[in-house]
Amino acid sequence: MRNWIFIVLFFVSCSPGADRLEAPENLIEKDKMVDVLTELMKLEGHANAQYIQVPRYEKLITASADSLFKAKGISPKQFEASFDYYAHQQSDLEKMYEKVLDNLNHEMTDLELQEEKKPKVDSPEKNEEK
Repeated sequence: MRNWIFIVLFFVSCSPGADRLEAPENLIEKDKMVDVLTELMKLEGHANAQYIQVPRYEKLITASADSLFKAKGISPKQFEASFDYYAHQQSDLEKMYEKVLDNLNHEMTDLELQEEKKPKVDSPEKNEEK
């Protein structure tokens, strides 16, 4: 998942700054875009862990992304246009991906804390030893 982020940032950083795009009429605001990108990273991580075969992986990502866009009230074209715009705003995109990584790290920490709070259940093997 992190490789994808770095690949995107690499290509964005190589693009010339003079080719700035005009903001599309239906530009997704930065905070909402960060939210969508965070969810897409989680979807991609899940798909990557579940499927080795590329066609299945692509189908799952496409279907999941379409469902996510629908839930967030955006269209795939709106996301693509907004992403293209932000890709040409290098410092903005970098800050957005920093927030995405922060979101993912916070969620991971929260999950780890929840896991620690769960009561430990003795395994049957340990009970037999008693």
